[in-house]
Amino acid sequence: MAAHYSQNGGHRQRRAGKSALVRRQSGGYPGSVAPYRQPTGAEALHAPTRQGKVRLEVAPRHVVVEIAGHDHLAVTDRFLTVTRPGRRRRRKQRSYELEGRRLVLARAVPTDDVGLWYELRDEVMQRIFGMAPPELLDRDALDAWKELDRIYRRLREALAPHLGETTTGAEYGKGADRVLVESREDRDVMYVRPLFREAQRKVMEVCGDGTVRIYGRKGAMTELECRSRFGVTVHGDRINFSGPRGDTRGHVWLPWIDEDDRAALARRLGERVHHDSESNESEYLPLLQALDRQR
Repeated sequence: MAAHYSQNGGHRQRRAGKSALVRRQSGGYPGSVAPYRQPTGAEALHAPTRQGKVRLEVAPRHVVVEIAGHDHLAVTDRFLTVTRPGRRRRRKQRSYELEGRRLVLARAVPTDDVGLWYELRDEVMQRIFGMAPPELLDRDALDAWKELDRIYRRLREALAPHLGETTTGAEYGKGADRVLVESREDRDVMYVRPLFREAQRKVMEVCGDGTVRIYGRKGAMTELECRSRFGVTVHGDRINFSGPRGDTRGHVWLPWIDEDDRAALARRLGERVHHDSESNESEYLPLLQALDRQR
């Protein structure tokens, strides 16, 4: 039987049957590519990014972030849906249930990329959406960074019900090997992607009282104490937690991010554990001198 096609929005589409070359979904934002109408009461913000023009829409019943010609993010009370371009004008769509799950909205160090992370299951996070500011080449690029910063702040407000105890989030590194640091009121929680795995897993908690918990395989956990930023140092591919005499009490291995990222991450963790009244640089002077000699 001959196939019958009609022209719809410049794309050829089979009139009936499941084998439509371009499938259009109706009844909501997830996956929809039909002509767009802004709902009543919606707030819209725009910003240029490296991927293209970004549009944030915040409405009473949904939040939408759309990168022109690229990714599309839609958030409702119960679901989050990410739609990406695919081959042959097909769009790849994946939905995530929000009930009982957390989101983390993070900024990259030092590039200020915006990344949205989803809790796949307990202690496992995955980056599902991202926006990168344009390169700082002129004044227009600086203005674009400010516009993206406004979108980040507004998006954070809109997603607040799904952020849980998270106050801020930070990313270190690039690509699939990014390290996520989720900051809560009393601790920083670090997630790292293990070798041959697709998502980042919790590897460490650094608490404000100086307690550090390092998580290993099969539920193993090492707990130690480090109460000074001078005890948080970088040695090769590792971040070490040491005492005043230079004794290494524990470490986390981070080979997938570069040296500058490890150094920035160590500074962040050091500020979390530091107690001015209980530690000073003179106590850690032997350790600092040893590190200088190694460099």
